[in-house]
Amino acid sequence: MANGLPDLIYRATDGNSGFELYRVRDNGQVELIRDINQGVNSSFPEQFTEFNGVLYFQAITPAFGDELWSLTQDGETSLVADIFSQGGSSTPSGFTEFDGSLYFAATDSSNGRELYRVLGNGSVEIVDDLRDGGANSDPSDFFTFGDALYFVASIEDDIGRELYQINADGSVSLVEDVNPGSGASFPFEFTEFAGSVYFSAQDGSSGNEPYRLTSGGDIQRVADLFPGAGSSNPFNFTEFDGNLYFSAASNATGNELYRITPSNNVELVDDIFEGQGNSNPFGFTEFGGDLYFRADDGVAGNELHRLESDGTVSRVADIRTGGDGSFPSNLTEFEEELYFTASTSAAGSELHRLTAEGNVELVADIRDGTDSSVPQDFNVFDGSLYFVANNGTDGRELYRLDGGDEEPVQVVDLNNGPGDASPIGFTIFPADTGPAPSLALSVADPSVAEGDDDDVSTFIFTVTRSDNTDGTTTVDFEVTGSGANPAGGSDFVGGQFPAGTVAFSDGQTAQTVVIQVAGDGTEEPDEGFTLTLSNPSGDATISTNNVSAVIEDDDTVIDPTPPPPPPGGDDDAVDAFRFFNTVAQGHFFTTDPNERDFVQQTLPQFTFEGVGFEALPADTDVEGATDVFRFFNTVAQGHFFTTDPNERDFVLNNLSQFSFEGNRFDAFDEQIEGSVPVFRFFNTVAQGHFFTTDPEERDFVQESLPQFTFEGIGFFAFPDAIG
Repeated sequence: MANGLPDLIYRATDGNSGFELYRVRDNGQVELIRDINQGVNSSFPEQFTEFNGVLYFQAITPAFGDELWSLTQDGETSLVADIFSQGGSSTPSGFTEFDGSLYFAATDSSNGRELYRVLGNGSVEIVDDLRDGGANSDPSDFFTFGDALYFVASIEDDIGRELYQINADGSVSLVEDVNPGSGASFPFEFTEFAGSVYFSAQDGSSGNEPYRLTSGGDIQRVADLFPGAGSSNPFNFTEFDGNLYFSAASNATGNELYRITPSNNVELVDDIFEGQGNSNPFGFTEFGGDLYFRADDGVAGNELHRLESDGTVSRVADIRTGGDGSFPSNLTEFEEELYFTASTSAAGSELHRLTAEGNVELVADIRDGTDSSVPQDFNVFDGSLYFVANNGTDGRELYRLDGGDEEPVQVVDLNNGPGDASPIGFTIFPADTGPAPSLALSVADPSVAEGDDDDVSTFIFTVTRSDNTDGTTTVDFEVTGSGANPAGGSDFVGGQFPAGTVAFSDGQTAQTVVIQVAGDGTEEPDEGFTLTLSNPSGDATISTNNVSAVIEDDDTVIDPTPPPPPPGGDDDAVDAFRFFNTVAQGHFFTTDPNERDFVQQTLPQFTFEGVGFEALPADTDVEGATDVFRFFNTVAQGHFFTTDPNERDFVLNNLSQFSFEGNRFDAFDEQIEGSVPVFRFFNTVAQGHFFTTDPEERDFVQESLPQFTFEGIGFFAFPDAIG
């Protein structure tokens, strides 16, 4: 860590110093970091959690009991706080970062087991004695959602174990008494999906069933999959391909594979073990665009299965023939292959892999013959796959696979001879965030005509993010005058040089900066300006940090002329009527007056907003015009428009919920004289699209409605003044 590179931290024993803190360095060497509980006794370090560049964990010593410790990036370990003084153990657990602090549960001698936090300066304090006196509120199952930290606790005598929240102002409140009265709902398995948090709970009458916490703070039961007092026991919630998958039981099908759609519908995906038998799907892992998991189909036993994006479920292979099942587990992607543990009658439980071609192979019989090495705790670190196994001679030790056709090698026989080192609790510290994001700047058209008084001309700059698109990245931008005749602040809308910040959300690769130029009627030389990027967040770098552009003067004629009509003449332009779908929270456009009248008269969820822009008739022969394809989302009940044939084909081939409605009107992929951009947003909550030609409306949505993701320019059309 002192060399600035991450280490693989874990707990193990060498047989002399008990279970203590170890690390694998970036050069593959194994080191004891510190014998915290000196001698043969163990400190049992666990619950490793990074916060503010420090690794926090719990460990046991004779002097302090089980308390909170820390490891710095320089390799220094120290006791953070003796929360339960007088030799008792506070047993800290549940570490979760929220609002600049690290929250956790701990026990002290006077307050019982309550809510604590590590502040940004490293000091420790009790947040609140939630259950007065020495009684335990016992907070657990921490997670963050929106602007609050949620946890499960027993705070009030007349309310069982339920879900609570702590807000940014420090107040703690009950979210809802799901199992009314003193009964407990025991919520667990919290997973965020489609703007809500899904979990398992019981209300006292219907058993354990799927519930959700909405962004508005309401708790709703999603479905009673096992009607009556029986429990469906939803488990292993995993998001894949736009749905939330999980295993659950019903009285008709047994324990099978289910999913929740973005519109909150619950569906049985497949009755893998037909009838009332239990397939018990488990260990969902995405690989190669499919979802892999273990399941029992009633024929081959527990084997590796695959869910494809089209909803098809199939058994990948009968690895252990004869119906006994190979029980694949620890599914981990490494070097474009899927590694896992599986058992066969010939080799026992050993390391296997699924290749990119779909073949299942035994990687190595680490413990020769029918005995099992039982590989576990897979971790990808420093370009290798680390795991724990027993070769039958050296006990359970740390192994490494470097990929390709290499054989796994034992990293070290830490506990010499047949004794087990039993490595466990692996974590990478400091967190390995991968390559730094790289930012680049470009402009769609570096030269745009200025326009006359009251006109607004638009320059479209694009900031792209590559190399690493995980997490959020921000970068500032600023416009300055440049060239032989620099532009001034008065040349731009607002009367000053534009400046601001571009923000990328998780996974986003491109963002648009729209610079608006104020037109005038003064004959003058062309004016230059430069947009510059600076101050990227985190470790992001900028490969292209400035791009120049020219505002072309177009005031050489004596008499001002109106904006040019669409190519081919005014008669070619048609009104694109705009409706707002209050259900799908998106826009619908039509150039057909009959369709407009039908929607107005029969579909009350559509609010008519007038003419959004001027388009061209479908399949026009105007040069440069392109088809605008329309889809209807049968799930979200909203419309989607695109001019991109590749995007059209992707939706047609992969998103069955979208119904293709053909080419409804024409527009332009590139800006031509007199046209304006039609900006496109995606509503991540309602799953609908929003379109506008109004820069002020665009800016309002970007600044005020976080559920809308800006997707740039959908196409170019003409303002309503033309036509």
